[in-house]
Amino acid sequence: MAKYCDDMVFVLENEKDAKRFYGVLPKRLNKYGLNINKAKSQMIKSGRDHAANLAKQCKKIISYNFLVFTCY
Repeated sequence: MAKYCDDMVFVLENEKDAKRFYGVLPKRLNKYGLNINKAKSQMIKSGRDHAANLAKQCKKIISYNFLVFTCY
């Protein structure tokens, strides 16, 4: 039997919470025989303030695809 859950996006308000969440998530998933493919996982900054700061530097915010949507 193969167990997997392969399409998830978690949105957290601040970087400190995101890092803490990303640190404990594998431990919680392991309880159910699941794991994270670290090669396909990443933390991406997003949001209006981040986009505005990047725009001042003439840079674009990183986008990602989730299911059939492109998220900015």
